[in-house]
Amino acid sequence: MKYTIKNLVIQIALLVIWVPSTSFAVNYYVKTSGNNSNNGTSPNQAWRTIQKAADVAGAGDVVTIYGGTYNEDVTIKKSGSSGNPLKFTRNGNDTVITRSFYAEDKKYVEIGGMTCQNFSNRSGIRFRRGNNNKIISCTIRNGNASNSAAVRFDDCDNSEMLYCHVYNNNTGAQEAVRVDGNQNNFKIKNNNVHDNSFIGIDIIGREEVGDGEPYDGTISYNDSWDNGYGWSVVGSGIYLDGCRQITVEYNKCMYNADAGIQIGAEPSGSDGHNNVVRYNRSYRNKDGLRIGSWRSINPSDVHNNTVHNNVFYKNNANEVNFEYWSPGRNNKFYNNIMYGTGSSEYLDDSKSGFGPGTEINYNCYYNGAGVTLGSQSIVANPNFENANGGNFRIKSGSPCINAGSNSYTKSPDAYGNTVRKGSKVDIGVHEKG
Repeated sequence: MKYTIKNLVIQIALLVIWVPSTSFAVNYYVKTSGNNSNNGTSPNQAWRTIQKAADVAGAGDVVTIYGGTYNEDVTIKKSGSSGNPLKFTRNGNDTVITRSFYAEDKKYVEIGGMTCQNFSNRSGIRFRRGNNNKIISCTIRNGNASNSAAVRFDDCDNSEMLYCHVYNNNTGAQEAVRVDGNQNNFKIKNNNVHDNSFIGIDIIGREEVGDGEPYDGTISYNDSWDNGYGWSVVGSGIYLDGCRQITVEYNKCMYNADAGIQIGAEPSGSDGHNNVVRYNRSYRNKDGLRIGSWRSINPSDVHNNTVHNNVFYKNNANEVNFEYWSPGRNNKFYNNIMYGTGSSEYLDDSKSGFGPGTEINYNCYYNGAGVTLGSQSIVANPNFENANGGNFRIKSGSPCINAGSNSYTKSPDAYGNTVRKGSKVDIGVHEKG
């Protein structure tokens, strides 16, 4: 009997030794009335600073921050893990105001519902390296970042920025939202970006961060307007700059100081290629779309991009502008509506031509100046429902109905309709036929 009990004790001891330790997720709390000497694990024992939580919290933990102004530059010290992200979130609908968040070499971190403002000489939110990080429903405003973007992802695969509001930031010659370096499978979606001093959303490769380039990302359902009036009056709504295989779709870009949408390759030796721009509305900018490289020394290359089913409406200089140093090559323009101001150029190639291998066809031109290319293109009023009000649906009887090329299409259209209701896809962002 003693022998049996002894063996049982040994077996239990062995189980204790070999069972892996398990860390359980913890809810931490931060309040302006808290104290960093507390344990932080209940509202009554809340910490005083967000930084205290950022020092302690790890994978699976949730940091709930109560309303108030914290005025901190927070550095996140730990990562989450797959299925167990580290979350920083606000309490209910409280307004949580601080200056900035920064994370380096971190993964699976989510920042949600924060207002970052009055940050200086640094980004409002920045992830540098790492992967699978998210910024959700944050407001980034009133920053004076000099030469740092208001929001920035550097070399961060699988990262997302969703439902954020980025405005009134003075970033010098940097962008409001910047995706930089060698990273893929990122999403910039459902954000409002406006009244910033330079470019609204910039996807840039081969500059500052290694020699890589962003690829396989999606820029969708964003509104980008009134950017670029604070630094040399330059700034596009969305800029693909030396990147590849990026999809830009369902965005609205308006009243920007430079182009609504731009495809280029500024960094020397970079390429902007195999990107797709579709179902966007770009209106009342300087140019509706600009494409090509402006470098004369060590020129970059912009090639094999596809621009289809967009509306370029009453942009001040050109509906589509081909860059003066190099307009690119083998780029395709199909099923677009180019509606001018009366004097704006449909297709401005006055300095460099359209580039070898460029295809321009099945487009609709109206009320502009200059050439109208494409044997299957039309010159006619597209009959928008209310273009001055930003409604680019076409009316029944529009000449754009069933007038596009079926080689370039995607469902849904910009208004959620199934594409190709008739024998051919409609020209523009709205499928009426």
